Amino acid sequence: MEYLSVIILLVLASSINCSPHRKWECGEDCMRSSKRQTIQLEEFGTENVVKFYLYNRNIIDGSDGYSVFDSASFETVFNKFDAKNETKIIIHGWMDNLNSNINVLLKGNYLANYSYNIIIADWSGAGSMNPVYPAARSMVPIVANQVAMLIDSLYVQFHLKPENLHLIGHSLGAHIAGVTGQKIQSGNIGRVTGLDPAGPLFKVDKPEERISNSSALFVDVIHTSGLLLGTTYQMGHADFFPNGGNWMQPGCWVDVNGGCSHARSYLYFAESINYPFGYQSTPCSDWKDYVENKCEDEETITMGAFAPKLARGSYYLKTNSEPPFFEL
Repeated sequence: MEYLSVIILLVLASSINCSPHRKWECGEDCMRSSKRQTIQLEEFGTENVVKFYLYNRNIIDGSDGYSVFDSASFETVFNKFDAKNETKIIIHGWMDNLNSNINVLLKGNYLANYSYNIIIADWSGAGSMNPVYPAARSMVPIVANQVAMLIDSLYVQFHLKPENLHLIGHSLGAHIAGVTGQKIQSGNIGRVTGLDPAGPLFKVDKPEERISNSSALFVDVIHTSGLLLGTTYQMGHADFFPNGGNWMQPGCWVDVNGGCSHARSYLYFAESINYPFGYQSTPCSDWKDYVENKCEDEETITMGAFAPKLARGSYYLKTNSEPPFFEL
């Protein structure tokens, strides 16, 4: 099935454009701390810039875009950043951008309920819109470097503690979030959430290239299109497998390319922001045992925005085919 998913992703193109590698340093913000080390970017050009947009209840419409390579604009863009509040960084996936559904839903639901800082990492200018999937996949470490540089700058300027930070990524964005956690210089990230991490061109035995349980103090993963676009193996501290975690998810009956099931991960997560106790999941060895009521431990935990940070292992649950997706 891995080969099938790669073929599906390659059908749009047949080659990768690679540019010469160049090295860049972290910049003035990072150099101000003795703990900072130079971050080497494997590749950078004007076409490979991540833009960061800040949202909170003081700037509902968002800030101007900030690039880590334009340090002069940092103070202007983040002048309304409130270090007292929790900070969430949302990282979209392949063929998505700033205005994509995942960003709109998560940002909207969070700010409707909580006084958070929401930062959207828009990497549409750094490869996410490239229809050649392998080319977009190759940008994961490069985008992660820029996210790490932003976090280190927030640490210097606002004393933002990485352990109070939550990164949320979908598809390739899940791996960007995971690799970011391995790159920052200012400490361990508190939480990384992977929403159906992309499967093609990622390997089980290379955790340093993807989201893994070393990405943060707590890593939770929601799988919704395994055997096609996503993954079937455990990647975090707590992995959730709604409906078995595979393509096709309920309601995605005509889902030839897997896109509907792939998107279910962030739809479930977005809904969980509004319903903290909605997605109850059961620890179990596999989906078959769950369906046959053979799980040894029947004590449930919440999947999604409020997953408990002490959760460990694999969890299973069923969902509905339409909103509300969680079973009442």
